[in-house]
Amino acid sequence: MRKPHDADGTDAPSAPFVLAIPENESLPRESRLMMRLVRDLFTATLAGDPSLVALIRARLHSICFGKSNVRNDVSMRKIHAWYYLGLHYDALGKSEQSRWCMSYAEGEFVEGSNDLTYSLPRIHIKQRNYKDGSYDVGALISEECEGDKDSILASSLRASVSDFSLKELQEALRNRGERYGGKKTELQHILVQRLITEATTPSILNSKF
Repeated sequence: MRKPHDADGTDAPSAPFVLAIPENESLPRESRLMMRLVRDLFTATLAGDPSLVALIRARLHSICFGKSNVRNDVSMRKIHAWYYLGLHYDALGKSEQSRWCMSYAEGEFVEGSNDLTYSLPRIHIKQRNYKDGSYDVGALISEECEGDKDSILASSLRASVSDFSLKELQEALRNRGERYGGKKTELQHILVQRLITEATTPSILNSKF
């Protein structure tokens, strides 16, 4: 992609990348689960739907912290989940979260593999010049949840909803036909329980993706 220039021919300041979908044009169906989740994650972000972002992020976290290891993860889902979560956090300007995800993605490297996918996290870390920080992904997903999908989903959803504004909480609950009046902590609890139900009920979840 060509770099933009000012009128005098000099390079224009870098601008944030914006994904735009033409009006009245829908994207084709993506059959690959991981790519579908990633595309829906960025689409939901652009649409300003934090509750859907939380659901998709929770599904990706359930892959990241699942029981499979690099030897039996033949579809390379873990490295893709960590890597694209890192890109998503980076796009949101959350460098600490992005650094941790990229570090975990880099840790999925299989010795002796010549698959270029394993180089992507390392390249991103180098380009962003990430340094060690205080953010600990263990604070996001409790270690005792590791391997238990439902616990991972619940922990991830609680972490995401804790960052919602009161307006976002009320809108998410209103859209779901739930009570949206009350204290913020009460609304957080109601929404988390509703999202957990959505995330763990296949018929509901599949209708969203």
